[in-house]
Amino acid sequence: MSIKPLNEVLEATYVTIQSFVPSKLSSPEVGIVCGSGLSTLADSLRDVTLVPYDELEGFGKSTDHFAVPNLSGSLHPLLGPVTSPEHPRFLPLSNAYSPSLRRLAFLASHKLGLGTSALAEGVYAWVSGPTYETPAEGRFLRIAGADIVGMSTIPEVVVAREEGIEVMVLSLVTNMVVIPDRYRNIKQEVEAELAGKKVELPVEATVSHEEVLETGKAKAEVMRQLIENVIIEIPKL
Repeated sequence: MSIKPLNEVLEATYVTIQSFVPSKLSSPEVGIVCGSGLSTLADSLRDVTLVPYDELEGFGKSTDHFAVPNLSGSLHPLLGPVTSPEHPRFLPLSNAYSPSLRRLAFLASHKLGLGTSALAEGVYAWVSGPTYETPAEGRFLRIAGADIVGMSTIPEVVVAREEGIEVMVLSLVTNMVVIPDRYRNIKQEVEAELAGKKVELPVEATVSHEEVLETGKAKAEVMRQLIENVIIEIPKL
């Protein structure tokens, strides 16, 4: 089976999207990529046009109600062949996140009365997934300076910056990464047991994907209001 060149796949996808989207929506001012559990943000949109993923070349059929897969998430622009001579091969990311958009987010949070602790800036670490972090990985990322970690967003950020788009990322922190104070030493437990000593077994903490999605749904309305207020102020920039 022959594999089409990347530029041909991208062009075919672009043409298909154009066939779905009406001309009045062909030059959007704002793009929103919703993560897991936040797809309900789309419920507040008017004049919705749906573009099924399985109609796009190179896309798989979405089977998870909460998944928002997209082309930019699967094609890292700095790996593989160059798709356009206009795209930089070495993309600077020191200015990845727009200060003006970040400012609007804090102003929107204040307007909504969310409190100073509701919104904070930090370092987002991207991992490929689709697994939650091990305790060792959590320690590594924390030592490296990460405040939160996720399996999406960054590929989209890189693609957007490659196209010269102003970017802001809002991350809803749904759970704490499981990082025990110390590793469980099974050898010591067995030795203590063989010596007749009482062994207190620690409670094993885990992360539930259902819990993450539930938190996302619970906070979806607040996220919608926050994003809506940011978008309202964008034309004033």
